[in-house]
Amino acid sequence: QNLLEPNYHPTKVEVLRVNMSLYDPLGLFMFYTSKIKLLYHWICLERLDWEQKIPENQLKFWNQIIIWLKALHKISIPRCYSKNYFDGCIRQLWIFTDAGKEAQCVVAYIRVVNLNYEQLDIRMIGSKNFIVPAKQKRTIPELEFDAVEKGIKFMENVIDGHDITFNELKLVTDSSIAFSWLKNGIEKPTVYLKN
Repeated sequence: QNLLEPNYHPTKVEVLRVNMSLYDPLGLFMFYTSKIKLLYHWICLERLDWEQKIPENQLKFWNQIIIWLKALHKISIPRCYSKNYFDGCIRQLWIFTDAGKEAQCVVAYIRVVNLNYEQLDIRMIGSKNFIVPAKQKRTIPELEFDAVEKGIKFMENVIDGHDITFNELKLVTDSSIAFSWLKNGIEKPTVYLKN
């Protein structure tokens, strides 16, 4: 029976097979790929054998993932970020970071403002997601700080990988604690969390 059929009850190895078959080097489909990574992470925590069926409580989530994966072919992504790269344009690189207890993500956007014609183009450049290992006992602020560090590295990679000169660089986090640690030059925040 086909793995992607509705109501198919997969084994651990079949979920891994689908997970490993997703090739998304730019992270443009991170919303979808992160879901199956997270599901596989949960399955591993159950300590199932390879040929064992996934638990019933995760089957509904699996079926939702299959619906999303089947819809991927309908998504269209423009190859060109913007037609406005000439003088009089402001090219901004925006990096957004976030973290929770199970995952972290970094997303990069280009924002091109044409001041002459009052035009604005915003395009996603790419993204990365990271599943937090279950053995790591870290607080949300630590994970947020780690996501910001990953965001800075991702920004460097985007700049190095493009011939575009960015006029402005922006890094955004919703964590006021991670922001204050960065602002104060704290490199290892764990010392402060244990006091």
